[in-house]
Amino acid sequence: MSPIKATHWRKGKRRHVSTSPGSILVAEEHPSGPTKSSKQRTKAGAHKHSKEVIVISSDEDEELNAATRKNVLELEDALKKSKQETIEAKQAQEKAEIKVASYDEELEAMQADADQPKINASELQDDTTCDICTMIMERPFILPQCGHVSCQACIHEWFDTIRQENWRGPFGRRYRPVYNCPTCRKIVTTEPVKVYKLKSVAQKMGQIFIEDVVHSRTPDQNETPWALFFPRRQ
Repeated sequence: MSPIKATHWRKGKRRHVSTSPGSILVAEEHPSGPTKSSKQRTKAGAHKHSKEVIVISSDEDEELNAATRKNVLELEDALKKSKQETIEAKQAQEKAEIKVASYDEELEAMQADADQPKINASELQDDTTCDICTMIMERPFILPQCGHVSCQACIHEWFDTIRQENWRGPFGRRYRPVYNCPTCRKIVTTEPVKVYKLKSVAQKMGQIFIEDVVHSRTPDQNETPWALFFPRRQ
């Protein structure tokens, strides 16, 4: 008779066991797992680890927050200072660029002036000064016979003095007085002529030497101011 395989069900796994004929053998296998003592040791170990957890008190939290806030404030201050320094550096650079530009303009102006001939104002002052009153001529006139130039007021007064002296003389000399140049005494037979070019220069010189300008003592008239001395023939 062949061997009989006996099978028995329990909570554990089923295992087949070979036996001799006419006998039945039941084998029971329980699932492996920790014994009661090992479970207790695991539980005890868990309690032991739970007791080692570090507990942070509220005082330590406040100190940590205070330190963090301090660091944040320091960083903000450093950032503000950095921004301010950047602004100041930019402003300084702009001022420097403006100053350099002004220096360039001054240099160009100086170079332009250096290329132009210089005129001494005192020399022009001598050319625009009346030989009689030694003032800058506001209305310069030239005497055609000799070429001397004087201001209208001085020539007019000089001619008027000659005319009055002529009227005080003998009757025969009253007809026509003889006028002459106040500088060289050369006889003048025609009325003086206004020098327009010299008048323009004299006016510009008068803006420089204001105190040396002589203002005409005879007003401008529509007719020639010399009609009294050189009457025109009808």
